Amino acid sequence: MKMNRFLLAAVPALALVACGGSSEFTASLTGAAVRPEPVTTNGSGNVTVKLDGNTLEVSGRFTQLASNVSAARLRGPADENTTAEPLCLLGAPQATSGTLTLGSGPGSCREFTPSDAQAADLENGRWYVTLESRTRENGEVRGQLRKKE
Repeated sequence: MKMNRFLLAAVPALALVACGGSSEFTASLTGAAVRPEPVTTNGSGNVTVKLDGNTLEVSGRFTQLASNVSAARLRGPADENTTAEPLCLLGAPQATSGTLTLGSGPGSCREFTPSDAQAADLENGRWYVTLESRTRENGEVRGQLRKKE
């Protein structure tokens, strides 16, 4: 009888895991985190990525880049010492300070649906955000996304 109670209690928890639930990830954007070569910049920022099932939400801010943003991207899989291809484009104003969003249109994070493997990479800290600027096209700031505790 005790075993049956345990199994009955475990089923709802397993169902929640199977449905995906939502997870939140954050990153601080700095020039020191840019790879392969760190960048000296006054630029900084922060970003939050929420994954609910296979739906992304993104919010963030950046400030004091050396020149206007030319691209903002989610990238992966890679750890903090390596680089990866873009997964999707974030929305960012062509300015030295502003907000980050999912973006819109083809290639945007709004149109991106992560696969199970990509979601696992995010859970394991293998996605990051880069902001490229007109004067630093290889990246001016970067931040590795980590699960918010």
